[in-house]
Amino acid sequence: MKAATALRRAAPGLERSIARALHSELRAFWRRRPVDPGLVLFESFDGNGALCNPEALFRALIADPAFSALTFVWSLRAGHDGDIVLRDFRGDPRVRFVRPGSSGYERAVATAGHLVTNATFPRWFSRRPGQVVVNTWHGTPLKKMGFDIGDQPARVANVLRNFLHADYLLSTGPYMTSTMYLGAHALDGLYDGRILEVGSPRVDAQFAGQDSTGRTLEALHAAGIDPEHRQLVLFAPTWKGTNFSRPLDDARLVLSQTRELQTRLGDAYRVVLKAHQAVHESVRGRVESGLLVPNDIPTNAVLAVTDQLVTDYSSIFFDFLTTGRPIHFLVPDIGDYDGYRGLYLQPDTWPGRVTTTVEELAASILSAPDPVADERAQEARATFAPLEDGHATERVLDEVFRNPRPVSPVSPRDPSAKPRVVVLAGGPPTSWAPAQTDAAVASIDLGAVDVTVVVSDSRRAPFVAWQKSLDPRIRVLVRQGEIGGSKSWALLERLGARRPAAHWSAEWTRLFGLSRIDEVRCASDDPFWRRLARAGSSPART
Repeated sequence: MKAATALRRAAPGLERSIARALHSELRAFWRRRPVDPGLVLFESFDGNGALCNPEALFRALIADPAFSALTFVWSLRAGHDGDIVLRDFRGDPRVRFVRPGSSGYERAVATAGHLVTNATFPRWFSRRPGQVVVNTWHGTPLKKMGFDIGDQPARVANVLRNFLHADYLLSTGPYMTSTMYLGAHALDGLYDGRILEVGSPRVDAQFAGQDSTGRTLEALHAAGIDPEHRQLVLFAPTWKGTNFSRPLDDARLVLSQTRELQTRLGDAYRVVLKAHQAVHESVRGRVESGLLVPNDIPTNAVLAVTDQLVTDYSSIFFDFLTTGRPIHFLVPDIGDYDGYRGLYLQPDTWPGRVTTTVEELAASILSAPDPVADERAQEARATFAPLEDGHATERVLDEVFRNPRPVSPVSPRDPSAKPRVVVLAGGPPTSWAPAQTDAAVASIDLGAVDVTVVVSDSRRAPFVAWQKSLDPRIRVLVRQGEIGGSKSWALLERLGARRPAAHWSAEWTRLFGLSRIDEVRCASDDPFWRRLARAGSSPART
């Protein structure tokens, strides 16, 4: 009886372990299959809809006869059966749909010739030779990002790692390049791909003609939203909290604000809510018909028919600048939010009226245009959206698909670039000697050398505090996930066998992607980190 009870208690954990092992075997299998140069994988927000820049690029590719030989895979999570892209292309022989985490998804990630995302692929993802990775990201930053937040480096690790795997990073212009990529994610001095300052493909929808806006209005009508003969006011707040995976649940608050704003504005206006991806499902479960914009309608298509935008700290206002229409900010929590998240731009520079109550917001919408806010909006468009002209998608297709200049392992580096040194520090529960790492770093001239310290994914407070105490010129990369290859090797290692050198080389590539390192130093006595150091130092590494 006791044995049976213990087995039942252990069963869920055992099932999870078996499932993880099975997926590891599948990934290893598909990574041995040839890369298909004619296959393109698209993913938006980790599979949370066919949206944003990837959706814009997909529609342009599939509509262009020049790319008729390409086939496409969309990553869509369960519950998106009503997604517009799925409905439009479900029967198309060139398009198939897979769910994140499924065997079909892992096959596509391993074998697609092009992979396009606006966020990150899982921790196990590693770009293979012959693949081209395009990371479009999903907005120009207003709130602080990456290392600029001052959070523990583990929170940044998978974003940084995904960027290092990208052949192309899309940027709206110099501000986004310097702030988002080179600064907040510390790519300056390490990234070997190409940053394309081309604008946002998704914003092209705001330059669409009447046919496109007509389809958007029809989709809104189908959702119970009737903006005809009224001004459409879109309320689009961002998510709150410090963890994107577990945002604060403020659904009741934003719904209350939306309803109050509608009451104060009256029947001449139609107020609708566009919830952020991170909280959309929570809001959808509490809202009546006709108040919430469906997640599958592209946001920028809605912006094209929006008369006035209300937001808080969302990057959506950068997109809306191209319309020249009024922007309003509702930020009752500005002091608290700026304290825990931080902002790159202070409210007195924002391109619109800043309010702290719904009453003030309604008065702002009902009042005459503000010349000062209009002037700030014009300046903001020139600074933050200088390339948004309706042709960003074509520029991306030119650079990535029509006239590609792929990143080569032997491409010459900038001769003025600093040498790159990686220090492997390990960390709990492996042997960790902070003094040993500090000594290794102290011997390096941080003004002349680019330094990355790699640590384990331990969240122990002293270990995290030590990471944050390092010189800010040192980039901290937290190793997350597991070494690839067949799970059988984990057992064989316990029996004394040694993994093939190719496994260690692949693990180094999983961590650093396209980036080439000049010197590797190991400040850990743990055999794992020693072997990883040898792989990173090997001239034969691919």
